[in-house]
Amino acid sequence: MTSTVIETAQSLTAIIIMFGLFCALMEWLWASPEQVERGRLEARVWCIAGLGLAVGLVLARGELTGHGAIWLIQGLLVAVLVRVGGMWAMRCGVNPFGLLRRRWRRWPWRWLLTALGAIWVWTALLMNWFKPRASEAMVEGLGLDQMHPYLVWPFLVGIISLAPILEECFFRHYLLYRLAWQLRRGPAPMAISIALTSLLWAVAHVGFMQPVWLKLVQTGAIGIVLGMTARRHGLEAAIALHWAFNLFMIPLGMWVSG
Repeated sequence: MTSTVIETAQSLTAIIIMFGLFCALMEWLWASPEQVERGRLEARVWCIAGLGLAVGLVLARGELTGHGAIWLIQGLLVAVLVRVGGMWAMRCGVNPFGLLRRRWRRWPWRWLLTALGAIWVWTALLMNWFKPRASEAMVEGLGLDQMHPYLVWPFLVGIISLAPILEECFFRHYLLYRLAWQLRRGPAPMAISIALTSLLWAVAHVGFMQPVWLKLVQTGAIGIVLGMTARRHGLEAAIALHWAFNLFMIPLGMWVSG
């Protein structure tokens, strides 16, 4: 896949994401307080966490451009995504909240650990068989070579912690249930919505790894698992699963590169 195709895919995905954020904001402004009443706790928790991480990453980079501006915008809109996504989930007959209100012992650990093991093994096998490499564009985009050495690892940990919040709130919460509601008159609306959001999420990662098709296959399958997790156990479960998987990617990347 040529660099032109990669840049086009990244640009189109960015446009779709920004348009989705705009739609969520408009729906939040137009909705009645009763429609977005649920998810107040989750909205507050994830907005504080997302915005705090985004500010920290911007400070580490030392500039508010490119990715930094997008992180801040998404961090500010997390509360909107959570509550509007909850509104569409309720219309689809799904309660996407509740885990933050439960004791940790009552979390769906069997599902989470099984899903986590599956996506770990899936990724490890793909990386072992095909020996991918990080793209130069991604390394340059993160600006790691321009940071103080002591900031590199905290920055990477911040990135892999921020991504689950921003991506799950948008792809596996707001967009998932919004699409499912739009597709409700057709067959298997939730399954189709999970597939479509997984595909879009995979395309959003184009250019992060070479060969490009490998990243699409890897993230596409993981997106389906995350979508099923969000549908069965809610937003917090999807964020937790995504975050645990991201932590695994650090030692796995070091093992493959070594």
